[in-house]
Amino acid sequence: MRMFADAISAVGLRGATILDVGGTRAYWENWAHMLPPGAVARIDVVNLPGQMGDLAGRTLEIAGLPVRFIAANLLDGQFHALDARYDVVHCISVIEHVGDAAAQRTFADALRRLGDRLWVQTPAKEFPLEAHFRLPFFAWWPLPLRAFFNWRFRLGVMPRHRSWPEAVAFCRSTRLLTRRAFSRLFPSCSLWTERVLLLPKCYVASSIAPSARIC
Repeated sequence: MRMFADAISAVGLRGATILDVGGTRAYWENWAHMLPPGAVARIDVVNLPGQMGDLAGRTLEIAGLPVRFIAANLLDGQFHALDARYDVVHCISVIEHVGDAAAQRTFADALRRLGDRLWVQTPAKEFPLEAHFRLPFFAWWPLPLRAFFNWRFRLGVMPRHRSWPEAVAFCRSTRLLTRRAFSRLFPSCSLWTERVLLLPKCYVASSIAPSARIC
């Protein structure tokens, strides 16, 4: 969030609208106070209907900002009904969960359609410890082996699926991206790399700040 806030401040945004795709109430309660004063006028948070609970359709005030919660799926066209375009589209650790390569391309296209500027983050597939299941190089394992472990064990922050077909479908839809694959989805963006011990941990595609940097 500090990087995001600095980028918004650097380009001098005032009264901007932000669309947070896949966000949560807790995220903004923790971090909205870091946004530059006056830079943001409204935040819309869109997530899958099953993830919104009783928040869907509500607007809350968080850190002095109106935050509206919308239940929709960008991949099935529901969000078209809002006919919206935002100053900034913000999306953290979502694109690796939307499905196969074609679904990720569709998702990236939807993000570009909805916003003048992008801030999209995803875990790096190259990082030795997989971000979700917390096993070494798990993202590189064959699908049947990944599904077997998800079927038999609860790993990391991910749920255990006791049905084999569900485990296969779940592991197939959790698709981490390499730096090259991520950059191809957002060719007009600068790509930032967050590193731990010189290893790439996360990537951020940004069209807010003018140039790429290594973080």
